[in-house]
Amino acid sequence: MGDLTAGGSIPMHITLVNCWHDDNKGDSAIVWGTLKALQVCTSNLSLRLVAMFSEQSPFFQNAFRHTLKKFPQAEINPSPIPDSSELNRYQWLVALMRSMSPLKVKKNRRILDNTDLVISTGGHYFVTYGGPGDLLRIYAHSYPLLLAWRARIPFAIYGQSIGPLHSSLSRHFIRILFQKALVIGVRELLSKKELVGCGLPPDRIHLLPDLAFMIEPTLTERLERLLQRYGLKPKNFVVITPRQWFKKGDFRYIAYLDALTTLIHYLRARGIKVVVLAHTLGPTPFEDDRIACHDLLERLTDHDGIYYVQEDLDPEELSAFYGYSRLVVGTRFHSIILSFTAGTPAFALSYSGPKAPGIMDLFGLRSYTADISNLHPKALQAGVDHLLCNEDNLREQISKKVAELRANIVSFTQEMLKKVE
Repeated sequence: MGDLTAGGSIPMHITLVNCWHDDNKGDSAIVWGTLKALQVCTSNLSLRLVAMFSEQSPFFQNAFRHTLKKFPQAEINPSPIPDSSELNRYQWLVALMRSMSPLKVKKNRRILDNTDLVISTGGHYFVTYGGPGDLLRIYAHSYPLLLAWRARIPFAIYGQSIGPLHSSLSRHFIRILFQKALVIGVRELLSKKELVGCGLPPDRIHLLPDLAFMIEPTLTERLERLLQRYGLKPKNFVVITPRQWFKKGDFRYIAYLDALTTLIHYLRARGIKVVVLAHTLGPTPFEDDRIACHDLLERLTDHDGIYYVQEDLDPEELSAFYGYSRLVVGTRFHSIILSFTAGTPAFALSYSGPKAPGIMDLFGLRSYTADISNLHPKALQAGVDHLLCNEDNLREQISKKVAELRANIVSFTQEMLKKVE
């Protein structure tokens, strides 16, 4: 295992599973925040990260390029089973079935060798969409936790969003698995309600803020050059982070782009610069925000005062970039969180499950949330206008809340680690 320790005593060996990719800046921020929280709570730490991609996946090779620069002692391991993006449906089903065989289980348990605690990295993957592959996806994400259970290694549910879980079978599976967890920490009350609906005792389910709140903005030389290149100065621009969600010709996607286009025209009429930012660069084509950015920019006939940023920034640099802006209008959930870590107000465009509404509730900012599938240009404009008029008060409110959430994360993590010692 990679050693992040100081001193000569025996370190605690922790394995993070379900780690995605540094192209997805939200997932990268969660991993970084988890590592930072662990380092705050113990100076004697040995760490392993298990990816969601197999060693054969082309995505695996550079999945943690930023993470390894920040945490060079961390050990990186591929997933023992392939991700669904690596194979066709039939091949993936066969791979999942093979993973259940006793010989495969024995071999795959090696990813947890010498582990004292397994942490299921935060995110939103215990969810169903109403299709036939729902339970298979949940099983794939649960697989390393099932290995830990089999090996009698404690595992933690650490900053997850849960649900919606549409089928009784998925709820039953989650109840059985989560009952075995050392601790359960979910990001929102909506997720807690989902787990209570699965039959888990409410007192076993704790609220744990998204681990990306541990990110601190860092102004690097590279970021300074980026800001200078576009002539961007503190608080003289608004950031918009679009993403794909619907199919390209879907009327809801067209309405979403229309609403953002109307907002950009409104901001430019007020003399405010606009940055259209590709928050996430992949790794899968559906996650690549550059596609949505291009779709949006194509609708604009006048690009004066409008800038397109697609640099491969790390989570701390992104937080600092958002911190330089007056406001972030974010479809990407973690563009909202990273703006908050820098004290910048944000308007959230919610697209999936409880994530955005739950977090905005925590900050008392639920009124600055709109559903991407039912986005009204005038309502969006009014919400952004109200934020701009109250940005100074909101900055103070946001900064205080972020400090409180960071303290909650550290407290939860300390209690979790005490259960292992």
